[in-house]
Amino acid sequence: LHEKDTFRKQILSTAGGIGLAATFGSPIGGVFYSMETMSTFFAVSTIMKGFFCATICFIFYNFYIAKFHISKVHKINFEFYTDTFQLESLAFIALGLICGILSVGLVKLIEFLVIERKKIKSLFIRHYLYALTISISAILIGYYFSTFGMEAEEGINALLQPTNVGMLPNWELFLISIIKLFLLAFSVSCPVPSGVFIP
Repeated sequence: LHEKDTFRKQILSTAGGIGLAATFGSPIGGVFYSMETMSTFFAVSTIMKGFFCATICFIFYNFYIAKFHISKVHKINFEFYTDTFQLESLAFIALGLICGILSVGLVKLIEFLVIERKKIKSLFIRHYLYALTISISAILIGYYFSTFGMEAEEGINALLQPTNVGMLPNWELFLISIIKLFLLAFSVSCPVPSGVFIP
């Protein structure tokens, strides 16, 4: 443990997965979460070790609860309505497919913009003028469409209740969604650090 840094990181990642398995009763989710957050490099051999440890922890966790009659704090009961469940499932599947395709398109667009920007030889055009052009474009679009000043909750309310007084028509919401997608791609491809706050 003290001599090998890699081994110590593997044990730390596994411990993170075990902790999540004990907290939420989810061994698979615990291992995946530790893969994503605990370390920048995750060895493939650690996955099975982490899953094994998290599963053993989950078994003992359930045994402990049953033995000492401890109620699960995080227990959630879902009620399913059979008449609408199948129709909603199809809608969620379609939404997942559309969002997945849009996500792939967004990543490809960002990749294209970064590669094309790197081809520009002038440092001023590649860095400063590029960022300035996108900033001015975003300001002008924000001035024309007042919805860009909305917070996320307001935008969702406008999307779900477009008939309310003061809300926007459907075509404008659709147009704003497309513009935001492109603005997101351009802002991420800028050579300046910036936070991405919208999915």
